[in-house]
Amino acid sequence: MNKIQAGPERDIANTELSHRLRALGTLSAALAHEMNNLLTPILGYTRLAMEQPNDPGLQQKALARTHDAAERAVRACDAVMSLARGPESAVAAAPHAAGVAAAVRAAGALMGWTAADADTRLTVSVEPDTLTAGLAPAALEQVLVNLMQNARRAMGPGGAVTVHAHRDPKGHALELTLRDSGPGVPEHCAAMLFEPFVTHPPAAKDPDDRPGTGLGLWISRALLESAGGTIELTPSDPEQPGACFRLRLPGRRSGRDQDRRAA
Repeated sequence: MNKIQAGPERDIANTELSHRLRALGTLSAALAHEMNNLLTPILGYTRLAMEQPNDPGLQQKALARTHDAAERAVRACDAVMSLARGPESAVAAAPHAAGVAAAVRAAGALMGWTAADADTRLTVSVEPDTLTAGLAPAALEQVLVNLMQNARRAMGPGGAVTVHAHRDPKGHALELTLRDSGPGVPEHCAAMLFEPFVTHPPAAKDPDDRPGTGLGLWISRALLESAGGTIELTPSDPEQPGACFRLRLPGRRSGRDQDRRAA
């Protein structure tokens, strides 16, 4: 009897091993994706400092931004690794207080879009400016950087990105939209847009940009869902061309609300 059961049991074990290896491969690719997003500006800042050795002010600025990007890389690794340990771990990995305006500014700075001579125009509207989401700041920054990276690949140099965030008047949730001025997402790609390794060729090619991996949106959805949020591609609008993503973020309750719930 044992010999008869050995075959099916071995097949089940092999299937489980295959699933685990596939998950490990996806996680490894996700880590590489996030690290690449942050190592690129680190290389840019260090190159800038080396090219201007006699400018102490510029070197100090480059060092400060390199340090910030390296810290973000550590937090990005922690956030992606927490996904492997389950949603509860991802939610508990960091404090749940992300200033939305600060996260958008940080992501824009990492993209190089906050400088006066930036090749992409970034418009930000957060109402109120103190709006705070109930998830880790590093997670929100990662999601925004991934969306901005995709927008840059779609638009090429010279595009425009608009971010608007406000509180949902019906409850504690927040809504954030990010719209670019690119050609939008092809209809045949929209259905599988958040699946891992799904890519489509950019309409505008930036010679300084690397091809996408198809992991940014998958990582973004996983990070948001682990905190109780959502992300979706909004239907195309002929009057507003480009891709628009809508994020529903958990709002951070006030201390008074938390005390009332605890009672």
